[in-house]
Amino acid sequence: MLFTDHSLIEDGVNFTVNFNYVKKNPALIFRDGLCYQAFWTTKAEEYEIQNQKLRPIRFLEADGDAFHLKPGKSWVHVVQINNPVYEIAEPTGNQTEDGSGHWKVPYISVKPNEKNLNPVP
Repeated sequence: MLFTDHSLIEDGVNFTVNFNYVKKNPALIFRDGLCYQAFWTTKAEEYEIQNQKLRPIRFLEADGDAFHLKPGKSWVHVVQINNPVYEIAEPTGNQTEDGSGHWKVPYISVKPNEKNLNPVP
């Protein structure tokens, strides 16, 4: 799960996601039944500068070392920065319960709403 900025475009309906030159944004990686806190980047480093080629998104541990994904397919969910993420007791409920393994990510629109229903505390 990648956290990054989303911005409304001029039409006020559609939005764009910022993937360009991201130095270090938070990520949650779900692997082997566990949730890992990590970071992701698209920042140009020595390889990109020397070869003038871009590499895909890279995942990092807190200390800056590479966070390796398992071989095979990976799915990425892109979420607005500061979007809440928490564990809930039951897959269809709202009661929080740490360690349950049922994760909830409420959708937060980047489109402003007049009711101010943003669930971020």
